[in-house]
Amino acid sequence: MKKKLNLQFENLAYDPATALPELRLNSFTKKYIKNMLARITGYIEEQTGVASNYQNYMNTQTKNPFEIEHIITDHYEWFTDEYADQEEFRRWRNSVGALLLLHKSINASLNDAKYDYKLSKYCSNEGNIYTESLGALAYQNNPKFKKFIADNDLPFKAYAQFGKTEITERIQLMVKLVGLIWNPEMFI
Repeated sequence: MKKKLNLQFENLAYDPATALPELRLNSFTKKYIKNMLARITGYIEEQTGVASNYQNYMNTQTKNPFEIEHIITDHYEWFTDEYADQEEFRRWRNSVGALLLLHKSINASLNDAKYDYKLSKYCSNEGNIYTESLGALAYQNNPKFKKFIADNDLPFKAYAQFGKTEITERIQLMVKLVGLIWNPEMFI
């Protein structure tokens, strides 16, 4: 069975470094992106000694399910210095590097908040390690997380602001994480 799966995996010729920069949230990709974010977050939890919450991230039948959160608020007029037009803004805002998972209630409460306010919520133990990694607190008094980062040469870092550069860096982080999770060694 593993040989058959490995052959199918190889036939996919999936290259995260090519695919992820072009991956955007839309009605077709929503369930796939949610699964990817849940799997990445669960993997980080597993690797840092925390029980994986993957099933909770994917469960839509709970009272307060996890939803995809846009890090950048949907107010193009606030970002005209960085984005040439609304279409460019939407592309960047819906990029996989600009998305997280949060509980539905928190996500709804952050609706029109700016990044600095959102960051305080992301880092208040109301999110998850992937969400918290946007802020400096995730790197303080967290030796298992820091060891995981160092052992895997992962470009995690805190961000005081969030725009194109930061989205690009988060995509590169996701590329490395996807490579750790979905790789040919799974079939050995």
